[in-house]
Amino acid sequence: MTTVYFVRHAQSDIAVHDDRIRPLTKKGWIDRNLVADFLYDKGIDIVLSSPYKRAIDTVDVFAKNKGLEIEIVEDFREKKSAGMFKDIDFIHYIQSQWSDFSYRLADGECLAEVQKRNIAALNEALVKYKDKNIVIGTHGTALSTIINYYDNTYGLDDCLAMLNIMPWIVKMTFDENGCAGMEKINLFNPILRSDNTRFKVYTNDLGTLKAYKYTVIFARYQDKWLYCRAKERDTFETAGGHIERGETALNGAKRELYDNSSGEFLITKRAPNKGYPNMWECTGGSAVAGDDSITTAIREINEETGLDVRQENGKCVFTMIGENYISDVWLFNQDFNIHDVALQENETIDAKYVSIDEIRCMINKNEFIAFHYLEDLFGKAMELL
Repeated sequence: MTTVYFVRHAQSDIAVHDDRIRPLTKKGWIDRNLVADFLYDKGIDIVLSSPYKRAIDTVDVFAKNKGLEIEIVEDFREKKSAGMFKDIDFIHYIQSQWSDFSYRLADGECLAEVQKRNIAALNEALVKYKDKNIVIGTHGTALSTIINYYDNTYGLDDCLAMLNIMPWIVKMTFDENGCAGMEKINLFNPILRSDNTRFKVYTNDLGTLKAYKYTVIFARYQDKWLYCRAKERDTFETAGGHIERGETALNGAKRELYDNSSGEFLITKRAPNKGYPNMWECTGGSAVAGDDSITTAIREINEETGLDVRQENGKCVFTMIGENYISDVWLFNQDFNIHDVALQENETIDAKYVSIDEIRCMINKNEFIAFHYLEDLFGKAMELL
């Protein structure tokens, strides 16, 4: 995991029109200490910055305190603006740029250009400094286009809201799948650092955002809302949870709804006299002459657990064909009380319900027989929810 702290510069002297040498104001010079204090215990490995003085000076005090060099990256610079907006309506100009990313003044840059070079520079840094903690000194518009790239709901209103927040920090985490999380941090509120003063709700088509982190599920069944109660809490809540690495938002929702609805796998522990003694497993066994596949599956479940599953609740999810065998893998979706399990002598010595993640953990501890088809089975289980 790579963590990036984007630091929007402290207050600068707008009377100086040259972007590259514009200094911090006296207030900005003092406020940069807020950045140094915040970053002090974050285990920072690398400090990068825009080439502009105000961005460099904002992260400089932290870098010096930690003995880190500041690496200048030209493409992290701020948007090029024409003549410091002489004779134009500044707010109208910003509105025009956010409504059309290709909009520009004659000698300036459009937001699409700013975003393209900043994201390119960021991608290079993520490759060069993989799994490091990185600080990047940046600017308001440049940072806004980076946020927008990973969260396209971030737009004009958000940009206007942070115009006067200087310095400002946005923390992003990245894994092999891209941006895995984002947090906006208000340094001027020592009690609540996250910038949660404004809340908005958007409904986006699945897959349109690049930084999904959590899934929240509102489910109805037979004209009633479905709520769940976690084991460690007494209150009821909607289903939901963290989206796992490499998982889509939809698959995460399916998994969480499955887990929160007590949809777990019933597994059994093999008797000590059998092969793989005292190992946990999924129920299975061999067919006998005259039995078809579904009959064999129902019989094996009954022999090992004493439970009677209904044929209509079963589905053959895939078939494996080897040199000397043909195996059908069945998935049954049926509720049982664990106290109804009747362990069969010389077959099983224990039974319990577990989640997919718990099975994976048991495999890693060599407690569960690692059948090669398990991940395919888990995937099929999610599809059938």
